[in-house]
Amino acid sequence: MTGPVVAAPNPELVVPRRLLRALGAAARGEVPADARPELSERGLLGPDGLVPETVAATAVAVGSPLVTVRVTAVRPSGTGSADIWVGATRAVLHPEGQGSAAVVSVHRALLPQLIVRATGLGPRPRTGLPAFGATGADVAAACRGTAPAPWAGDAELWRVAWRNSAGDAGGDVAVLDRGPEGLWRPGAGQGQELTWSPVDAGAVWQALAALFALALDDRPAV
Repeated sequence: MTGPVVAAPNPELVVPRRLLRALGAAARGEVPADARPELSERGLLGPDGLVPETVAATAVAVGSPLVTVRVTAVRPSGTGSADIWVGATRAVLHPEGQGSAAVVSVHRALLPQLIVRATGLGPRPRTGLPAFGATGADVAAACRGTAPAPWAGDAELWRVAWRNSAGDAGGDVAVLDRGPEGLWRPGAGQGQELTWSPVDAGAVWQALAALFALALDDRPAV
């Protein structure tokens, strides 16, 4: 497994992470010498050393993001991660891994949809089950299936972390998705333990509002 579940692949741009980063560097006018031949062969770099207009906005978002987002997911099938770069006009998602993967590039305003597709966040029944105490590490181990779980069935633990380009603003949201037993969020507990309490999807969106305020509401004039 190389990353969380993402949107449907874009057949026009399926590349390894190293080449995507090279494309971003090319958008800044800093084409890596070792990547130039492959970028050119794939039609991602013109003879003039410029990125084609068809992928220019995507390349700018990756190379000069205003906000970067990291999504990690721990589930029975393994642990995966993906990155989202939010640029002036595009939001770009790419799962981390050794091989090639689809680049999902959407209009910046559709960032919430990328979060949904990367995490599976959606309506869940709000359970009447009581809160429970456990460390984050114990919950992650239970999601992997390497430790006993205080719940029935499979679950996944995902985390969305973000930071702006200046590095002076950011945040993170962690959610335990227990499927039919709903969504759970951690809070302060006893000692190293956290208290995991059931919440509805609206509460998770409210927690993510700080990300959207940073990535969407503070847009510079373009």
